[in-house]
Amino acid sequence: MPIRFSDCQAKECIQMGSGKMLGYIYDAKVNIETGEIEYFCVMRPKKFYEVKNKEVKDYKVYISEIVVIGKDVILVNSSRL
Repeated sequence: MPIRFSDCQAKECIQMGSGKMLGYIYDAKVNIETGEIEYFCVMRPKKFYEVKNKEVKDYKVYISEIVVIGKDVILVNSSRL
């Protein structure tokens, strides 16, 4: 079943092993030649105590790391995150 990018943006990305909430998808890297998505860019949730000017690295979730796209969440199986 095809899924729209806007539907993915409303879902939480969760790491399977730890149950850690990675954040929400805000962008995608698309291969121009094939038209396939290579990875999703996931914005890390902000912490209350983080400094405003501190650069926060976001996650890249490759399509091969996605296990399940559910109704409310996307489960990711990756040891590098």
